[in-house]
Amino acid sequence: MMKRLGREGVHHFDSEHAFWHPGNSEELRWFYLSSVTYLFANAVHKPHDQLLGTFTPESGPVLDFSGGAGNNVITLAEQGIACAYTGIGLLEYNFARYRIRRRKLEGLVEFIEPYSNFQLDPLSALLPPRQYGCILAFDVLEHIPQYETTVRAMVIAVRPGGCICESSPFEQKKQAKGRVDTRIHVGNGGVSMHEAMGESMSKKGLCWWKEGRAEPRT
Repeated sequence: MMKRLGREGVHHFDSEHAFWHPGNSEELRWFYLSSVTYLFANAVHKPHDQLLGTFTPESGPVLDFSGGAGNNVITLAEQGIACAYTGIGLLEYNFARYRIRRRKLEGLVEFIEPYSNFQLDPLSALLPPRQYGCILAFDVLEHIPQYETTVRAMVIAVRPGGCICESSPFEQKKQAKGRVDTRIHVGNGGVSMHEAMGESMSKKGLCWWKEGRAEPRT
């Protein structure tokens, strides 16, 4: 167990990624869906510092997009804040749900399966008419090729005056020309986070983006 939690040797997600060697975006998506190493890798993550004392019950619901082992939603729910969890990792998803049930926090955490019409859809939690007071995306966008599509869906799903909190360490090295980027940390494809967020979002801190429109979207 400690070797897995410590990401030692073959228990590191780099090793699992190298073993499956995804060759396109679809194979990369299925790597994350079935990954074993990411369950343990994310279990050791502490709740993000930005969650402590930042939100109130009026801030909810807060969506943790690709919420790992559930550390963030547990922290929020224990503060009485309604939140939602989604993610395509099957082991992580079910482990997080188990932890919420064990703490009897089911009334404060909604689990949104990454499916739509029986097809895998990582953006299912962002489909209208869902709207959130805040969306958390810690260490997730750098794993998504053409990440800007996901960000645009997030912007639509944030209610007027809401926010997106993201931390996205993209790979700085350029991918070889003509090859699909299937690295664990992909590049941003030349699209800056400012461009991906669009004109309605303004940056308010190291990882905070605030929605500025006063009127609801149609």
